Formats: sequence, structure tokens, C-alpha cells
Amino acid sequence: MRTSMFLAIFLLCPGHVPAEPQSAKQRFLALNPDYKAGVTQFYAQEYLPGTVRSMTGAIRSPGFRDADADRVLRVLIGNFLDQWIEGGGQVSEGVREEVVAPMDVEVKRLVRDEDAYRRYLAWRHIRNSASNPLAFLMPLHDSGPPDAHGRGEPPIRVLVGDVAASDGAAAKRLRGLKFVVVDAPWDKVDPDRAEDIDVIFLATSWGDQLALAALDAKKDAFHRFIRRGGGLVASQPNPAAFQTCTPALLPYPITFHYMYDQKDTTRLNLAHDHFITEDLAGHEMPFPADPMLKVDPRYRVLAKQKSTGFPSLVAASSGDGRVVVQTANESYASTIPIGDEILRRMIVWAAGREPTGR
Repeated sequence: MRTSMFLAIFLLCPGHVPAEPQSAKQRFLALNPDYKAGVTQFYAQEYLPGTVRSMTGAIRSPGFRDADADRVLRVLIGNFLDQWIEGGGQVSEGVREEVVAPMDVEVKRLVRDEDAYRRYLAWRHIRNSASNPLAFLMPLHDSGPPDAHGRGEPPIRVLVGDVAASDGAAAKRLRGLKFVVVDAPWDKVDPDRAEDIDVIFLATSWGDQLALAALDAKKDAFHRFIRRGGGLVASQPNPAAFQTCTPALLPYPITFHYMYDQKDTTRLNLAHDHFITEDLAGHEMPFPADPMLKVDPRYRVLAKQKSTGFPSLVAASSGDGRVVVQTANESYASTIPIGDEILRRMIVWAAGREPTGR
């Protein structure tokens, strides 16, 4: 009852409402313009300070400070409100579990202590608003979010390395595809501390001069992460400063070039027997926005540009893990965007979650 009352505070008087709204989200926003901004500010003022203090006090770990609690709780609030709006003013228990899962991953990554993590889980199940003022955003149970990929398994957890930990285009897109996403700036991506991560996703521009230096400095950690069973999906590196790059973090070398030929954008699917590309048309293959000039033969080339022959999608196994490299920009706003289905399959395959027998 209390939660409903607080959320109802922000239900505004209706203005012009379309005669036939297309979705629950549209109806909700028509009645509640600027809803997310107003509620975010209210929660930050009324609930966040007390929740930060109670959270760090319960966890009691030198690796988890007030600033960490503030950051992960703001992400939680934002993700919850996105889902609240999407559902037209309601959020199911399963969706709450999806919303809170990135916070679980980040807390465990920071504390690196099972006892501290258990204290955190105990804290976030407290229903007393004095001890956890934001408890009404969190699920009651730890059954785990429903599997979005049909096998009844835990969700695939993806660490997105991007320009900054600011919920960028790649993170938003992968959340839309029902993956559990944690994001971090390039220099904070640490594969050795990604124990609960299934796939590391390097967003477009990871081959930039400053980003690549920070990532390649951890090349051994990337190789260990993959060999022990982790997945790596790398998008267009975009090495603008040097024109070419041969990243050391990849388990097998690939040399990329910054310039591309867009006179004929036709792409070819070279692997109709592979899970990622099976039954997809050529135009659904990624475009070589950064052509691969040299590809180690241990990769299998799954797609290429017809006119130039440059590969645009390759995959390989290394130890117990898998690597996918594709050279399209994953943003919907890109010149030649990549489709949802093939991007989803890249993550699923890299995580080793494709259906049995493939």
C-alpha cells in the first residue's frame, strides 16, 4: 500500500490523450509526462541517502563504500522506472528480479567476499522501510529472472565495456534483448574479477587509442577469462588514431583497418550451419565498418562483404571459452545497423547457451 501511494504521487492530470494509444507505455506517458525525471529526483531525495547508509552498514566491506552504494542504487532506480513505464505502471516479480540482477553482480564484484555478499542479500530482502527504504523496488525471492532464451537456465550476464559506465547504447540494447547487463568504462573492465559474468561485450570504439591501451594491458586476464569458459564479443574497434590495430587481448590475432568501402554494401552469409548465422539472409550479416585485413586461421569466417571480400563476422573457441568478433556498430543509430536476432545469437553462442546439438 505504501509503495502504491508513493508512486501515485506522480500521476499527473491527463492532457491530450490519443484516442487509441498503441501500448500501455504510451497510455502511461500520456497521463504522466516527464514521469521518470520527477520520480528519480524524488527517490534520490527521499530514499537514497538512507538506503546508502543502511546498505553499506549491512555489507560491512572495505571494498564497498557509500559512493559504490549510491552508484548501484541510482542504476537500480533508473532500471526499475524504465520497466515501470514499459509496463504501464506495473512491474512483475520476475521483472523485478531482472532489474536487481545487475546490482547483485556489481556488489559481488566489489566485495569479493562471500560473507559480505550474504550480508548484502539478507539486507536487500528486508521489508522494513527503515532498514531498507528502497525495499519496494526489490524482489521478494531469489528464484532468478525468467530465462529469455528458452532453456530454463539462469539469465546470461553480460559485462559491457564502453566509453563510460553511463548506460550507453550497447548496454541499453542488450538489456532490451533480455540479457542481464553490467557496464563499466574501458579502464575498469577487469576479466579476473568477472567471476559471475558469462560474456564480456566490447562496445564500438574499443580499439580507440586510449581504450585499447587500457584493455590490452589486461590481455592475459582476457585470455584467462576465455580459457576458463567465458565468452567475448567484440564489436567494431574503430581505431581512428592509428588507422589500424592488432589487439593483443584477442586470443588469436586480427588486424583491423579504420577505412571501409561502402559502394556496395552487399554481405554474404558463409556459414548457414552455424548457430549465429543459420537461416539468416545476407543483409542480416554485420557490415565491415572496420575491415579485417588479416584473420588468424583459427577463427571461422561466418560473413563477409561481397565486393571487397573483407570478413565482417568471425568466431572461435579458445580453451573452454568462445570469441565472436563482428565489425558493425551495434547502435541502432549507425549508418548500417546490425539486427537484433544476430546480435542476440552472438551473445548466446559466446555464453555457450545455444540449444543442445549445435
